[in-house]
Amino acid sequence: MATQYKYCKFTAPRQFRLLRIYPALEESRERRSSNEPPSTKGYSLDLITTLLDNAPSFETVPYVWGTGNRNVELEFKGGSSLKITQRLFDSLIELTRNCSTGYLWIDQICIDQENDREKAHQIPLMAEIYKSCDRVLIYLASDLFPQTMQDIFKQITNVAELHVPDAQQAAMDLAKKAVAEYLNDETGYIQYEKVGSHLLQFCRSYQRLDSILKVIPSPLRRIPIVLLSSYLFKHVNFPFIVLYLFFSHPWFGRAWTFQERALPRRHEILVFGSKVDWKVLDDITFSSFEKYAVRESDPTLIYSFLPVRRGLPIIMRPKYLEKEKYHFTSILNAVLPNNEVSVHQDLVYAFYEFIDKSIRPPIDYSLSWAELFTRVTGAGIDQCKDLHVFQHLQRHSTRQWDGRKTLPSWVPNWSERPIHRISLESMRIYGKFNADLSRQCLNPTTDNVFHLRVRGHTIDAIESIFESYHRSEDIEETISRFPNFVRTVQRAHTDRMEESIQKRDPESLDCTRGRQSMIATVPNSNQMKARESVQYTIASIVRIAVVCDIFEEFEIGKHTLWTKSTERDFHNKFVATIQRQTRNRLRTDFMVLIEEFNAWFSNIIDSFVHSEKFERCLMSLLTSWEAGTVLLTSSGRMGFVYGNAMAKDIVCILHGSRVPVVLRPANDRMYRVIGWCYLDNVVFGEAVTWKEDEAAEFILC
Repeated sequence: MATQYKYCKFTAPRQFRLLRIYPALEESRERRSSNEPPSTKGYSLDLITTLLDNAPSFETVPYVWGTGNRNVELEFKGGSSLKITQRLFDSLIELTRNCSTGYLWIDQICIDQENDREKAHQIPLMAEIYKSCDRVLIYLASDLFPQTMQDIFKQITNVAELHVPDAQQAAMDLAKKAVAEYLNDETGYIQYEKVGSHLLQFCRSYQRLDSILKVIPSPLRRIPIVLLSSYLFKHVNFPFIVLYLFFSHPWFGRAWTFQERALPRRHEILVFGSKVDWKVLDDITFSSFEKYAVRESDPTLIYSFLPVRRGLPIIMRPKYLEKEKYHFTSILNAVLPNNEVSVHQDLVYAFYEFIDKSIRPPIDYSLSWAELFTRVTGAGIDQCKDLHVFQHLQRHSTRQWDGRKTLPSWVPNWSERPIHRISLESMRIYGKFNADLSRQCLNPTTDNVFHLRVRGHTIDAIESIFESYHRSEDIEETISRFPNFVRTVQRAHTDRMEESIQKRDPESLDCTRGRQSMIATVPNSNQMKARESVQYTIASIVRIAVVCDIFEEFEIGKHTLWTKSTERDFHNKFVATIQRQTRNRLRTDFMVLIEEFNAWFSNIIDSFVHSEKFERCLMSLLTSWEAGTVLLTSSGRMGFVYGNAMAKDIVCILHGSRVPVVLRPANDRMYRVIGWCYLDNVVFGEAVTWKEDEAAEFILC
């Protein structure tokens, strides 16, 4: 009976282990001559310890452990054995046959999984292990692919985010139609032989096309992506579902997969009994996305089912990471929500290589995942001197992990999916705003790791809010609330006009800087005053809807050229577009609001709020506002906030944040972060009237 293998303690900082493969030559020749399937009996295995600096050529093996226990004995050449999972044992048959160096690095075998101290020693080396290997052998076990239509739809991205009417049902119908082509009518299981056949067909077509392009003069090589896609996918009805089914393998959902793809020089995927080159797969995936983004009427409909959401961050090339100087928090934001780990702390440790060395936390599995998230976020803020991490706070509550409620309000729960529609980073315009006049967040750390010290000033307070209907109640209740909100806004504007007249301050009649006042003179007639006030009120509300629409246009790439302009040019274009689109909407859909809201003064408002015209106009506003909460401040400014804001929350300009931030007073003179917001006449630094050393201090908890 084999004795249990005992791991030897590492004696040098850069030591690691490799699995050495000794082929049994005679048995190997017999299998090659008879074409029999390989067997682990044809190989002898052993573990060796070596230094990373003078290690022999080796290959690494990323894989999915599965849910099984380590209860299968793997025998070594010296007579000892090690317990591994059944799935890993089965995969060794294929891996040993395809290993060209005679050495494999497999973390389940080469790292003592019961020794946290050894894990802390090896994890910092893993990035260098992947950089040093000859290639990565990615073995995708076929039994781990989702097998039924029901399994597929458990994994499909939440399509409720789509921005088109009835998008959820349309997307589901499209996916069902596509998946049905690969279902076995008798068993109801997906035929992965057919999926694999189409995938390999894509690869062969791409390689043929690539060989042709190599002999074409370089000026003629720029073939439109649509033509390339049409050539690759001309014999397959739904190529995007082939790729989606392929990327639905759980290996692509592992947190560790990111570095396994980004760091090594070469990759080879072993799947469906064949080998797939990663570069080919990379190009095919992007071709599929481009084809369907062009061909379908609504790109977001297809985008929700493409493997891009799960596969794109993993497919990132090392050159891209170096070129873009990728911000660590951006990696966390984009990748972590789609990935699984065996222990929560690995959601940070799996990305250890991408954390700047000066802020890397100690690898300590005794730390709670919440504390680890907090330490990394705080260190990132300290290093970058900015608070751009606040735009990642709003997220879908998808994982109910123990301890999630202990996260400070300023730390995003990186494990949950971000709401992309409210990320200024995804819109590529965060750096164009300048609410803080480019001031830095200095010395943010405190003695308490869960507290953050920031500086700035309170510029306003929320007086009233209006939540979109899907965040609070049904549409009928929303319709009944809207007139009261308009009444509040109208009253605030009327009060400001009267105060301005008393102070003889005509410039303050309009809260939009650089724009002529909508009400240049105030008539003596109370009725005329009221009509002017209503007109101004509706214009203010519509303007906020226009800003929301412009943000969404940025996300879908409509104003890409703006992002390349200077800050001043961007400011001018942004303001001009808001003015133009506001005027256009007032001339068309919203003139009815201006006319009908004057009915307030005839006491017939109740009949109006139940009219079809009112509901149509309100639905148009709600479509623009659906991602955020519209707010009115004590000074009469309007804006919107992403977060659960309420009256009496304060609006602050914090040094290091390009946009205003809403805070809520907590106990012990501390504050909780509600979210970033947009506010009229603030995002370009108009509200900063204090010197840097005059800023107040806020402790965030």
